[in-house]
Amino acid sequence: MKMNKYHYLMIIFFVTFSVLVYANSQTTVVKEDEKTILLKLKSYLGNTSDIQQRWNLSSSPCTWPEISCSRGFITGINLEYQYLAAIPPIICKLKNLTHLILASTFLSGAFPTVVYNCSKLKVLDISFNKFQGPLPTDIHRMSRLTGLNLRSNFFNGAIPGAVGLLSELKHLHLTGNDFEGSIPREIRNLSNLEILDASSMEKFELATIPNELGKLKNLRQLVFMRSNLIGNIPEAISNISSLEYMDMSENYLNGSIPGVVGQLSKLRRLFLTGNNFEGSIPPEIGNLSNLETLDISFMGKFELATIPDELGELKNLRNIRIVNSNLIGNIPEAFSTFFSLVYMDLSRNYLNGSIPDWLFRFENLSDLNLERNQLHGTLPIPIGEAKFSALKLSWNQLSGKIPLEYDKYSNYDFSGNFDLCTCNSSHATKYLPLCTNQKHHKAKIKAPVFVVVLVIIVLVCLSCYILKHSKLSLSKCSWKKTQEIDEWEFIPFRSTNFTRSEILLNLTEENLIGSGGSGNIYRIGVDENRSHVAVKRICNQRKLDNSRKKQFLAELQTLSGVRHVNIVTLICCISNENSKILLYEYMENQSLDKWLHPKQGRESLVMISPAQNVVLKWDTRLRIAIGAARGLCYMHNHCSPPIIHRDIKSSNILLDNDLNAKVADFGLAKVLAKCGDTETASAVAGTFGYMAPEYAYTAKVSMKSDVYSFGVVLLELVTGREPVHRDEAINLAQRAWKHVEEEELIEDALDEEIKGPANLKAMSEVFKLGLMCTNKVASTRPSMKEVVQVLLLIATNRPS
Repeated sequence: MKMNKYHYLMIIFFVTFSVLVYANSQTTVVKEDEKTILLKLKSYLGNTSDIQQRWNLSSSPCTWPEISCSRGFITGINLEYQYLAAIPPIICKLKNLTHLILASTFLSGAFPTVVYNCSKLKVLDISFNKFQGPLPTDIHRMSRLTGLNLRSNFFNGAIPGAVGLLSELKHLHLTGNDFEGSIPREIRNLSNLEILDASSMEKFELATIPNELGKLKNLRQLVFMRSNLIGNIPEAISNISSLEYMDMSENYLNGSIPGVVGQLSKLRRLFLTGNNFEGSIPPEIGNLSNLETLDISFMGKFELATIPDELGELKNLRNIRIVNSNLIGNIPEAFSTFFSLVYMDLSRNYLNGSIPDWLFRFENLSDLNLERNQLHGTLPIPIGEAKFSALKLSWNQLSGKIPLEYDKYSNYDFSGNFDLCTCNSSHATKYLPLCTNQKHHKAKIKAPVFVVVLVIIVLVCLSCYILKHSKLSLSKCSWKKTQEIDEWEFIPFRSTNFTRSEILLNLTEENLIGSGGSGNIYRIGVDENRSHVAVKRICNQRKLDNSRKKQFLAELQTLSGVRHVNIVTLICCISNENSKILLYEYMENQSLDKWLHPKQGRESLVMISPAQNVVLKWDTRLRIAIGAARGLCYMHNHCSPPIIHRDIKSSNILLDNDLNAKVADFGLAKVLAKCGDTETASAVAGTFGYMAPEYAYTAKVSMKSDVYSFGVVLLELVTGREPVHRDEAINLAQRAWKHVEEEELIEDALDEEIKGPANLKAMSEVFKLGLMCTNKVASTRPSMKEVVQVLLLIATNRPS
């Protein structure tokens, strides 16, 4: 029988309907016993989790965002950013579970061997938690694992060779732990490995890169940043033919960069910055036809050499950074083929010649930094308008007028080119003069020389007389305008969009926002959007010899390498022989003490908040306590050696736009003390009311000293009282202990403005924690890791 259109439509309808029904049955129908397991798992989650409402009997687990299913079985659980009290053993009764994501769930304790019972587990992610202790030597029992992420925990000890028995492993993330030793040579057995991330291993011993890595034929990403590597890059590295990403920056690698790196034909990103390599850039790098990012910076031991023309073969290059690496000669003409280039930084070298016109014709190039070279000639005139988001050509030998195409952009930096001038008076400075009429200039030259000399002598004598007899008392941190700006060294730790002169010339009274024993603090705008930085000028330092100067800079490099959401970022240092200027990110809501104690500083909040009588709610105070504790914990536990603050107090806890806490001035006391500045070190290394007894009596400082100071901050948060009040004979910590010893009710000591039935329990618990932290016996105080854990428990268990 011949089929008509109607029959075809009916067949299509029934086939489609059957497929949809089948698909639906595979994704929404789950066995009741598996659903029961998930509902039991829910009891391990924090009360504030939205999962408590969404996971219920009326819906299928396959519709829950955290659950993945296949063929009616649960195969994946993702609880990232939830609070999980522990990993329940019942979870492994999900017999088809292959993916378990428990990142950032506040888990702690030893490695969770309970997951050994998840027989089909392929991916385990327990990153960003508080696990500690060594990895088990029988970790290979998870034989089916293809992905293991242990990033940012507190695991220690040696990485067991048993890791090399996880033969199916493709992704291995070990970064940010306290592992000791080095990468085990058994790693060579992971023939399927595609990603190996073992960066930020500050406790690794100084060790060479094992030749065995050359056996990992399928490796695509190799990350060994900041892991105490020494020796040469082994030639066996060329055997990893699949490698696309290699980062070995900030180690102690030496010798020359081997030419065999040019055999990694699939390499897309290469980072070798901050090592001790000698020689020069190998021309074989030009063979990396797929390379998109190249960073070979801060190679202080490189010989003076030109950029090899062979790099011009990198047609796909988008980012190139070769900073402070002894480059000489011209910018190669071969670079004119970099049509995909977005970012180029060749600053702090010895490049000469003129700036090539073709650099200003790249359509995609948005960030160009050639500052502090020896480039000369005039600025090229671009075709159309210049479109750089950042253009830094300062401190070269450029000459002539700045073309109008550039002159209207305030984020372009041409300062320090003394033969260059601007026609825009608003951009003219001492280091970028205003263009003047040439004839008028010549007329000045014709003035009698003796008259000019006579005028100069008179002015000098008059100035000396005034300075000698003036009764004006200058403050110890006053800015000397006569001091040459080029005497100051600019040391950036982050990418900056401002110049040294912009900062130094704005250290004025109108920008002053605070002062202390170590110097003054300024608030300075740094771009056309009036973004600000906080500038701390440390004054009256004794002249440093070369060794102490290197030590000072080494310490600052350590502090600048700290990246944590609860620590204020150190941007750069500007220094000369006698003074140091430190630039930090600016925190709009200033310091915690100005919010807690309005008599001391609420008036300064008028400029940032319309509400002059704002009282911080308890939820906000608890969040601030957790944030500050995390920052302090990070520095105590993730830096080697640990960095001790020495001056924790509410004025050193700064608040961003959302009132999130960031600890400021971390390690500054230690840095200054090492420079031999007794006055400055004593001024910043402790504040009365916050200092631990053993520190005040013996001057011996430890992490437990920081814990004591933080305990005083906790007491400030819950009581609203100042650490020291002029009308009271005892400080806040002593008052709190006396309150308890006299068996008075804790709730009577709490801040009346915020305490209420909903907050009373949590505030009382934080008060008790403050007492524990301020115990006179240092050994009985908790660690900052324990303080964070207690605060998180308090925050999680309070009523929603």
